[in-house]
Amino acid sequence: MPAPLPVDAGSPTARPGERWYWRGAALAPVVFAPVWITLGRQFGANWPLPSAAGALLVLLLVAVLITDLRSRRIPNWATYTATLWLIALVALAAVFGETIPPTFGTPSPGDALGGLLLGFFAMLFLFSIFGGGAGDVKLTAALGGLLGVEALFSMLVYAYIVAGAFAVIFVVWRVGPLNLLASLGSAVFPSRIRAPAMGLRSALRLHVPMAPFLAAGVILTLVFRTI
Repeated sequence: MPAPLPVDAGSPTARPGERWYWRGAALAPVVFAPVWITLGRQFGANWPLPSAAGALLVLLLVAVLITDLRSRRIPNWATYTATLWLIALVALAAVFGETIPPTFGTPSPGDALGGLLLGFFAMLFLFSIFGGGAGDVKLTAALGGLLGVEALFSMLVYAYIVAGAFAVIFVVWRVGPLNLLASLGSAVFPSRIRAPAMGLRSALRLHVPMAPFLAAGVILTLVFRTI
């Protein structure tokens, strides 16, 4: 008897327990969005993105931060449901006209679609260079659709600046400044300075979750947009 085909761990059929995550992710915006919008109206300009799209953005970031930090994994139930909700909000905003979009808070249909596609292909390109996981690509696509094209580029720039600064600090802390200088010197003068330490090699190969840096990019984009 042939062995069964492997099942994607992010799909709703992977494990019976994960079906509840899919259901929860699909229903959470219905419960959370009215609360988020009500709080936004009370706090006024001090409340970021007081809309259904803002609530969806917060739920998505909280979900992927928890899963990526705990298991180094961005699940499909978080990114797929967020993308489907985004499409639904954009469609409703397009149907109901100019009076509803402020409540939905989504970009225009063209900007949302452009952000979705550019987020996917931009992160796919960066994934081919720097590595990472497919979940990072799906997450960036969903964030691009929620933020729009212009904010997407700002988010990626800020995210990689923060990630680069973290990488430098982490390598210096893990290897030590003197060992790091010796390792860098060996690349310039290989016959005079010893080879890079194993600590540096292991630090450079360490897989770092990308969700916190993408979240930082979103926050910095929203902060500098309102200044």
